[in-house]
Amino acid sequence: DEGDFDKVKNILETYQRFQDLNGKIYICGEDDLPYPAGSDAMLVKYSATGVFQWSKYFAWAGATSTDWFSFYDIAFDFLANHVYVCGSSSNASGIIIKYSASGALTASHSIYASSGSYASFLNIETEPSGNVIAFGHKSASGSSMALVIHKLSSSLSSILSSTSSPVSLGLGVPSVWALNKINNP
Repeated sequence: DEGDFDKVKNILETYQRFQDLNGKIYICGEDDLPYPAGSDAMLVKYSATGVFQWSKYFAWAGATSTDWFSFYDIAFDFLANHVYVCGSSSNASGIIIKYSASGALTASHSIYASSGSYASFLNIETEPSGNVIAFGHKSASGSSMALVIHKLSSSLSSILSSTSSPVSLGLGVPSVWALNKINNP
């Protein structure tokens, strides 16, 4: 009901919404509660009629109130009934998390940037085979940035391919459309 949504929307900065084939709604973003981290990545599920089902918060173990985590995009594997979210964290890493449709965290993958730099996954897609493709960027200290495309197994345990392409910072953060154009001119 609307009351359930109101409870969540007051603490959630929403970055993406997704509706599965059965009409269930998934929303990802970050909360602004002070625990365990300064902000936690958050995934919320509603039934097709809008009734709250569950919410999942994500932060590394040992996170403090100065750390933050965000989920920016959602993809759904319809065959295996899994939800994938991607984002970033204050420790300069890009993150991908796999949840079951019931909300159990089943796998994770991250890329770390070196000291003074930053990495983030901004968009995520699934292939019919179940493989996962994540798009994002890595920046190095100074003025260089690279687009990053990772193709992973559905278990997130194997990187099937990875590419990185330097870009000018003047281009801004890449969109999934731009990244698809790079891969499929």
